[in-house]
Amino acid sequence: MKHGTPNQMQDAMNVWIEHVSTTRFAGCLQEWRKLDGPHSDLSVSWMAYQGDYPSSWQVKV
Repeated sequence: MKHGTPNQMQDAMNVWIEHVSTTRFAGCLQEWRKLDGPHSDLSVSWMAYQGDYPSSWQVKV
C-alpha cells in the first residue's frame, strides 16, 4: 500500500484474497490498529495469474 500523502511512510499490513472464481476475486487489506489512520488517496498494486506462476520466479515452499 502506498500513501498519497507526502513524507508518509508505507505501512505493514495483512493481505489476502477472498471470493475467488474464474472471473474475479476480492483483495482484502488490514492495517495494524496501532498504525490505523486516514484512508484517502491510497494506492494498492496487485497482479493475478491464471495457472502456474512464471517459471522465472524462485519460490521457496
